[in-house]
Amino acid sequence: WPEVLARALTAQGLVSARSGNTEGAGRLLTEAVQRCAEAGLLRERGTAIMGLAWIAMRAEEHASAEQLFSEAVDIFGRQTAECADALNGLAEVVRAQGQHARARSLYEQSLAVSTSSITKAVVRLNLGLCMLRAQEHREARVVVEKAWQEFRRQGRSRYQGFAAALLLPTLAAAANWSAFDQRLEEATSTLSETGAASADAAWALVQASALCKEASQARRGWSCLVLALAQYRAAGAEEEAEQVRLAMKG
Repeated sequence: WPEVLARALTAQGLVSARSGNTEGAGRLLTEAVQRCAEAGLLRERGTAIMGLAWIAMRAEEHASAEQLFSEAVDIFGRQTAECADALNGLAEVVRAQGQHARARSLYEQSLAVSTSSITKAVVRLNLGLCMLRAQEHREARVVVEKAWQEFRRQGRSRYQGFAAALLLPTLAAAANWSAFDQRLEEATSTLSETGAASADAAWALVQASALCKEASQARRGWSCLVLALAQYRAAGAEEEAEQVRLAMKG
């Protein structure tokens, strides 16, 4: 009975979190952590802690999220496939705090132990962002293209659109304008059709625009800014959206 209750609380908490009821999810998962510990359910306890970590992450409570993800990593063990999601979550937290080099190392650790093709694709997308931050366009293209191919194979249109957007700076840096136009059209249509929004994708589009400008590709650069503005606004990043709007006026 204690094991059944602990598992039920974990499952209910995760469902509540996915539905947006973070307050209710937090209560359920907090109790689940305690019940799992009492029942000796180590893996389930790690899963409940992961749920609490993502709730903290979405609330931008980075210190709490980092502590919870780190605890989950310790529970699962760094060399296990179960740890891949926890390492990716920890990397997301530190990247959100501007620690891109540390985030990159954590993404690479996650990629090394993951056995899920979709998890690997998501991690590669995040790893590509770190490479773009370091202006490693060639390396980023290799990593993000693998993610793009997997999302396309699985019909994950939303993520496929994000990957297409992240490829644009790498293609502009290589002056591969034919492929650039294909991915730009894909990103524009896919993100619009799915209603997906990502400040990270918007940031990549701004970088692509700057590279287009350097290459005297004003029309392509303008198209990137238009999509970046839409993505920032959809993601609720009003300050960044205003910066893009001013850049378009200038």
